[in-house]
Amino acid sequence: WESVSAFARANYYGEYQGVHVDYDATAKTADAAVTIDAEVTYFLNESVSFSVGAQNLFDQDAEKLDFADATGIPNNNWGGQFYETSPFGINGGFYYAKATYTF
Repeated sequence: WESVSAFARANYYGEYQGVHVDYDATAKTADAAVTIDAEVTYFLNESVSFSVGAQNLFDQDAEKLDFADATGIPNNNWGGQFYETSPFGINGGFYYAKATYTF
């Protein structure tokens, strides 16, 4: 196991004020959420390693706008789907593989 390294991390985001551009009349308290990050690295030798990992491993969604609250408000969402104030990304999970060479 000397040639393998791994980590897992839980990120807790408490409640936050969900607001959107030109949408403050219906601002609301968004729910708390947890995302999980993880990575595993294999060290081929002292110079080369290979890793696979994920940020937001389980694809936790950010809080979505509540369009029912905004009915009758012109230009109420400007095409947005999520609150800009989300503490984590709106794109869901991010998965990657990488190779590293150390000089």
